[in-house]
Amino acid sequence: MKKNYPFLFIFIFLLITNISPRAQVGIGTTTPAASAQLDVNSTTKGLLPPRMTTVQRDLISIPAAGLFIFNLTTNSLQIYNGTGWVSLTTPSNTAVFLPTIVIGTQQWMNNNLDVAFYRNGDPIPQVTDPTAWAGLTTGAWCYYNNDSTLGNKYGKLYNWYAVNDPRGLAPQGWHIPSDAEWTALEALWAGH
Repeated sequence: MKKNYPFLFIFIFLLITNISPRAQVGIGTTTPAASAQLDVNSTTKGLLPPRMTTVQRDLISIPAAGLFIFNLTTNSLQIYNGTGWVSLTTPSNTAVFLPTIVIGTQQWMNNNLDVAFYRNGDPIPQVTDPTAWAGLTTGAWCYYNNDSTLGNKYGKLYNWYAVNDPRGLAPQGWHIPSDAEWTALEALWAGH
Protein backbone atom coordinates (compact mmCIF):
# COMPACT_ATOMS: atom_id res chain seq x y z
CA MET A 1 0.00 0.00 0.00
CA LYS A 2 1.40 3.40 -1.06
CA LYS A 3 1.30 6.23 1.52
CA ASN A 4 0.07 9.57 0.22
CA TYR A 5 2.33 12.04 2.10
CA PRO A 6 2.19 14.84 -0.51
CA PHE A 7 -1.61 14.97 -0.08
CA LEU A 8 -1.21 15.26 3.70
CA PHE A 9 1.30 18.14 3.39
CA ILE A 10 -0.97 20.00 0.95
CA PHE A 11 -3.94 19.52 3.30
CA ILE A 12 -1.98 20.88 6.31
CA PHE A 13 -0.65 23.82 4.26
CA LEU A 14 -4.16 24.76 3.10
CA LEU A 15 -5.53 24.40 6.60
CA ILE A 16 -2.85 26.71 8.05
CA THR A 17 -3.10 29.36 5.31
CA ASN A 18 -6.90 29.46 5.51
CA ILE A 19 -7.09 29.74 9.29
CA SER A 20 -4.09 31.78 10.48
CA PRO A 21 -4.72 35.15 8.75
CA ARG A 22 -8.07 35.44 10.59
CA ALA A 23 -6.92 33.96 13.89
CA GLN A 24 -6.63 36.02 17.01
CA VAL A 25 -4.44 34.94 19.86
CA GLY A 26 -5.54 35.13 23.45
CA ILE A 27 -3.15 34.58 26.33
CA GLY A 28 -4.98 34.27 29.61
CA THR A 29 -8.32 34.57 27.83
CA THR A 30 -10.41 32.33 25.59
CA THR A 31 -12.20 35.30 24.03
CA PRO A 32 -9.67 37.80 22.65
CA ALA A 33 -11.00 41.31 22.03
CA ALA A 34 -12.34 41.63 18.49
CA SER A 35 -10.07 44.59 17.72
CA ALA A 36 -6.90 42.87 18.95
CA GLN A 37 -4.71 40.42 17.06
CA LEU A 38 -3.06 39.57 20.39
CA ASP A 39 -4.93 39.92 23.70
CA VAL A 40 -2.91 39.31 26.86
CA ASN A 41 -4.98 39.13 30.03
CA SER A 42 -3.49 38.77 33.51
CA THR A 43 -3.78 40.22 36.98
CA THR A 44 -0.51 38.72 38.23
CA LYS A 45 1.95 39.04 35.32
CA GLY A 46 3.00 41.67 32.80
CA LEU A 47 4.06 41.86 29.18
CA LEU A 48 7.84 41.78 28.76
CA PRO A 49 9.12 43.37 25.53
CA PRO A 50 12.57 42.64 24.12
CA ARG A 51 15.27 44.16 26.35
CA MET A 52 18.47 45.58 24.84
CA THR A 53 21.04 48.33 25.18
CA THR A 54 21.12 51.38 22.90
CA VAL A 55 24.07 49.85 21.03
CA GLN A 56 22.14 46.62 20.46
CA ARG A 57 19.01 48.56 19.42
CA ASP A 58 20.99 50.57 16.89
CA LEU A 59 22.22 47.32 15.30
CA ILE A 60 18.66 46.40 14.29
CA SER A 61 18.67 46.34 10.52
CA ILE A 62 15.86 48.43 9.02
CA PRO A 63 13.54 48.68 12.07
CA ALA A 64 9.84 48.64 11.20
CA ALA A 65 7.66 51.57 12.23
CA GLY A 66 5.99 50.52 15.48
CA LEU A 67 8.85 48.31 16.66
CA PHE A 68 8.79 48.31 20.45
CA ILE A 69 11.64 47.60 22.93
CA PHE A 70 12.79 48.25 26.49
CA ASN A 71 16.11 50.12 26.35
CA LEU A 72 18.41 48.96 29.16
CA THR A 73 20.77 51.91 28.64
CA THR A 74 18.09 54.56 29.13
CA ASN A 75 15.81 52.42 31.30
CA SER A 76 12.84 53.38 29.13
CA LEU A 77 10.28 51.94 26.74
CA GLN A 78 10.97 52.99 23.15
CA ILE A 79 9.20 52.72 19.81
CA TYR A 80 10.54 53.26 16.31
CA ASN A 81 8.31 55.87 14.62
CA GLY A 82 9.57 55.28 11.10
CA THR A 83 12.35 57.87 11.27
CA GLY A 84 13.85 57.42 14.74
CA TRP A 85 13.51 55.92 18.21
CA VAL A 86 11.15 57.74 20.57
CA SER A 87 10.96 57.20 24.31
CA LEU A 88 7.45 56.27 25.44
CA THR A 89 8.31 56.72 29.10
CA THR A 90 10.34 59.16 31.08
CA PRO A 91 13.58 57.35 31.84
CA SER A 92 13.66 56.39 35.50
CA ASN A 93 16.90 58.28 36.06
CA THR A 94 15.27 61.64 35.34
CA ALA A 95 14.60 64.17 38.01
CA VAL A 96 10.83 64.16 37.38
CA PHE A 97 10.35 61.68 40.20
CA LEU A 98 12.75 63.29 42.65
CA PRO A 99 11.46 64.97 45.80
CA THR A 100 11.60 68.73 46.04
CA ILE A 101 12.60 71.26 48.66
CA VAL A 102 11.27 74.78 49.18
CA ILE A 103 13.90 77.42 49.90
CA GLY A 104 12.39 80.81 50.61
CA THR A 105 9.64 81.07 48.02
CA GLN A 106 11.38 78.85 45.44
CA GLN A 107 10.81 75.15 44.85
CA TRP A 108 13.97 73.24 43.89
CA MET A 109 14.67 69.63 43.03
CA ASN A 110 16.12 67.84 46.01
CA ASN A 111 18.93 66.39 43.86
CA ASN A 112 21.02 67.62 40.96
CA LEU A 113 19.68 67.09 37.46
CA ASP A 114 20.55 63.62 36.13
CA VAL A 115 18.96 63.24 32.69
CA ALA A 116 20.45 61.82 29.50
CA PHE A 117 17.56 62.90 27.26
CA TYR A 118 16.00 66.17 26.25
CA ARG A 119 12.37 66.69 27.22
CA ASN A 120 11.23 65.47 23.79
CA GLY A 121 13.08 62.14 24.22
CA ASP A 122 16.12 62.90 22.03
CA PRO A 123 19.33 61.60 23.60
CA ILE A 124 21.97 63.97 24.93
CA PRO A 125 25.38 62.46 24.09
CA GLN A 126 27.90 61.76 26.82
CA VAL A 127 31.31 63.23 25.95
CA THR A 128 34.26 62.12 28.07
CA ASP A 129 37.21 63.48 26.08
CA PRO A 130 38.19 66.96 27.40
CA THR A 131 39.47 68.12 24.01
CA ALA A 132 36.27 67.03 22.27
CA TRP A 133 34.22 68.69 25.05
CA ALA A 134 36.04 71.99 24.60
CA GLY A 135 35.33 71.98 20.86
CA LEU A 136 31.61 71.14 21.06
CA THR A 137 28.93 73.30 19.51
CA THR A 138 26.09 70.93 20.43
CA GLY A 139 24.64 69.68 23.71
CA ALA A 140 26.46 67.07 25.77
CA TRP A 141 26.87 65.81 29.31
CA CYS A 142 29.58 64.20 31.41
CA TYR A 143 30.17 63.06 34.98
CA TYR A 144 32.27 65.11 37.37
CA ASN A 145 35.90 64.11 36.64
CA ASN A 146 34.40 61.63 34.13
CA ASP A 147 33.82 59.32 37.11
CA SER A 148 30.47 57.54 36.82
CA THR A 149 30.54 56.64 40.52
CA LEU A 150 30.13 60.35 41.27
CA GLY A 151 26.89 60.46 39.26
CA ASN A 152 24.81 59.44 42.26
CA LYS A 153 26.20 62.35 44.26
CA TYR A 154 26.46 65.13 41.66
CA GLY A 155 24.18 64.05 38.83
CA LYS A 156 25.34 64.91 35.33
CA LEU A 157 27.17 68.05 34.20
CA TYR A 158 25.86 69.72 31.03
CA ASN A 159 27.46 72.13 28.62
CA TRP A 160 25.79 75.41 27.67
CA TYR A 161 24.47 73.99 24.41
CA ALA A 162 22.48 71.32 26.29
CA VAL A 163 21.19 73.86 28.82
CA ASN A 164 20.12 76.28 26.08
CA ASP A 165 18.70 73.66 23.68
CA PRO A 166 15.09 74.38 22.62
CA ARG A 167 14.18 70.70 23.13
CA GLY A 168 14.36 71.36 26.86
CA LEU A 169 16.88 69.99 29.31
CA ALA A 170 14.69 70.24 32.40
CA PRO A 171 11.85 67.72 32.74
CA GLN A 172 8.27 68.77 32.02
CA GLY A 173 7.08 71.29 34.60
CA TRP A 174 10.62 72.38 35.46
CA HIS A 175 13.05 74.95 34.07
CA ILE A 176 16.74 75.77 34.33
CA PRO A 177 17.12 78.46 37.03
CA SER A 178 17.60 81.99 35.77
CA ASP A 179 20.37 84.26 37.01
CA ALA A 180 17.79 86.11 39.16
CA GLU A 181 16.68 82.81 40.76
CA TRP A 182 20.29 81.88 41.56
CA THR A 183 20.88 85.35 43.02
CA ALA A 184 17.78 85.02 45.25
CA LEU A 185 18.99 81.60 46.42
CA GLU A 186 22.45 82.95 47.17
CA ALA A 187 20.95 85.83 49.16
CA LEU A 188 18.97 83.36 51.30
CA TRP A 189 22.07 81.26 51.98
CA ALA A 190 24.14 84.34 52.79
CA GLY A 191 21.58 85.27 55.45
CA HIS A 192 21.99 81.94 57.27
